[in-house]
Order: sequence, then structure tokens, then C-alpha cells
Amino acid sequence: MRSKIFFLILIIFFTGCSSSNKEIRLTTDLYLYELKWFLKKGDGVIKGKVYIDSDNGRITCKNQEVKLIPVSEYSKERMLWLYKSTEEGFRKVEEGEIKFIPDRSIYYSLMKITKCDENGNFLFKDLPEGEYFIVVNVIWNSPTNGSLFRKAGGSIMKRIKLKKGEEKEVIFKVKLVF
Repeated sequence: MRSKIFFLILIIFFTGCSSSNKEIRLTTDLYLYELKWFLKKGDGVIKGKVYIDSDNGRITCKNQEVKLIPVSEYSKERMLWLYKSTEEGFRKVEEGEIKFIPDRSIYYSLMKITKCDENGNFLFKDLPEGEYFIVVNVIWNSPTNGSLFRKAGGSIMKRIKLKKGEEKEVIFKVKLVF
């Protein structure tokens, strides 16, 4: 009997922990004709720097992915759910994951991905003129009371417009207070 109660408590605990994960049914879909421009090679450049100032000091996106996503109706709706904006935003790691339906695999295959260097710098080259979302995670282990650690930081998004042949510099900075 005790083991059944213990098992029931474990189920309640673990299903309760996943309550921060949402499932969202999108009202738009991804159409390749919207993104023909993105498939072309261009001569534009986007470079940038990413950091978060926190109680733990300045944290960069060292060795973390930076994603370049072409703006479409589908990507705008996703950003609106994630960041409450289609221009710029920050989503704390504590807010959990969102599962999108439909979650089109082509959305991920169209992204351009690079990594931040040790100083939080990133670079995308050979880009066509167009509008982009830049999304980068800045996540680290933060000490808690005692010797435990928890994930801290989050994901930063910014929408930019790149002209033909332009070299654009983007600075991402967030101030976090715990």
C-alpha cells in the first residue's frame, strides 16, 4: 500500500513539474513561397555581440548557438508566443518550453546557425536582403543555497532588416536581477 501511495505521489510530482510546458496550436503555416528570397546567396553580413549582466557578473553566449530565422507569418506567430513581441524580447529559462503545432521541420532546416566565440561575438555572411529574427540562448548554471545549481538566463530575440550588401552590427544585452 505504501509503495502505491509513493508511486502516486511521484506521478503527481512529475506531471506537476511539466506544467510550465505549453502546447500551442498555431493559426498560420509555413509556406516556402514566402521564403524564396532567403534561399538565394547574398552579400550581406550580420555580426553581433551577446551578453547578460546578472548578479553573477557578465555572462556571454560563449559556445552557444545563434539562430538566424527568416521572417514569415509562421515565424512571426512563433516569436509572438515565445517573446510576446515580433520585434525583440527575452524569455527566461524558467518559463519552460512551448510545443508548437504544427511544428514544421522545414522551419528548422531553413535556419542559419552559428556559435558565439568566447567573447560573445557571432557572424553570419553571404546573406540576401530581407528581414530576420536573430535568436540566441544565454544559459548557465547558477548557484543556489547550498551546493546546488539551477539553470539561469534565457533566450534573446531581435528582429532586423538587412539591405542588399549591408553589414549590420547587433548588440544584445540584458540586465537580470535574481
